[in-house]
Amino acid sequence: MRHDKPFPASEWDLFSTFENMWNAGWLDSYSDEHFLIRALENRIQDIQWKDQFLNNNSDSIYSPIYRPGGIDYSSLSRNFVINLSGIFKGMINMFGEEHIKKFIVDQLSAGKEKYNENVFFQALSEIEILRFYGSRNPVNSVYEPPVTAESKRNPEASFEYILPHSQKHIKVNVEVKTANFNTSFDDNHSFLMPTILLNDKGREDFANTCKANKIKTLMPRVSKLVDFINSATEKFNEPEPDEYNLLYVNWSYSDYPICGFIEAWNLLTNDQNGLLLYPDKATKLNMKKPLNTDALKRITAIIVYTSSLEQLMFSDFSYSWQRHPMFKHRFRMHVINDRLREDELADRSRSLFQITGMNPDRNEGNFYILGYYRRGASNNEKLILDDTATQLTDIIKNECF
Repeated sequence: MRHDKPFPASEWDLFSTFENMWNAGWLDSYSDEHFLIRALENRIQDIQWKDQFLNNNSDSIYSPIYRPGGIDYSSLSRNFVINLSGIFKGMINMFGEEHIKKFIVDQLSAGKEKYNENVFFQALSEIEILRFYGSRNPVNSVYEPPVTAESKRNPEASFEYILPHSQKHIKVNVEVKTANFNTSFDDNHSFLMPTILLNDKGREDFANTCKANKIKTLMPRVSKLVDFINSATEKFNEPEPDEYNLLYVNWSYSDYPICGFIEAWNLLTNDQNGLLLYPDKATKLNMKKPLNTDALKRITAIIVYTSSLEQLMFSDFSYSWQRHPMFKHRFRMHVINDRLREDELADRSRSLFQITGMNPDRNEGNFYILGYYRRGASNNEKLILDDTATQLTDIIKNECF
């Protein structure tokens, strides 16, 4: 058993959190290939989502994880263990050892002997969001609270705060979803993807045009996004006054990293047929489970974001505020309630900003309607790609859902 072996990372585990878990047998069921075990044993040599993380990272020359030729995985492992050790110490103090032990043994283990790294990264997303809210001085924190009367499903956590200055007492319920897609990224393969909803004819014309020009077609993952919203809706009641139900969607792990979170953000809020702006259209989508319109009453805001390599290394959501050269901040927040959104934007309300650190996006119509990737293409291929993109833009405009 693992707990019978010497703990391998005492010099990194500054709070002895993992050493205590190791010796108590909490990590016994973990696969030897588990990311955390490999980090503790300094055996990480690659990351499944490396391309996505590197694309999402800032261009800072001060990042401790870069070296000539790639990533310093030993530095990454050391910082990952040091910081996660402190985070779990804080989570145990906040939520209690029983809850965190269950999370580590049953969820963070990510399938145990049938290890699934996607599940592990999903758990990391929860950790970084809970750490963020735990660091904002809550007066009460509850792990997996029984929020809804009609469902046994719970959000990740709830937090209560007394806001400075106003002394207003507020409650925040948080749910976190993480999308994981195919990792077989081909850096030399161009593609085009619509980022708003097309009708049946539009999807067919889009795919045929790409095929005729030998360009790969991707379709946006509408069903994944709708599933996330529907699942969160089942975990929330309609919020009471001064209560906020927040859904965080981590869209870091897309097929092609250049898409980032823009794919999901456009599907939610584009001014042609965004799921949240035009719910009547969303309910008519040809899907097994269309959008549950109760979401518009139960979810206060949806935050879509993408992670960087530094964010992974430090398990720290605040790295989302680093500026990306193309998309600026690597997050967007849509406040579903019109009045609350306008009050926050006009500074008539500051409650949501004080707890999330974000202002609502203004949704001023600056949307990409076409996902576009051409790195590694020859000059002739780029000409074909640009010409095809022009044709597809017309298809998108004329045949959107």
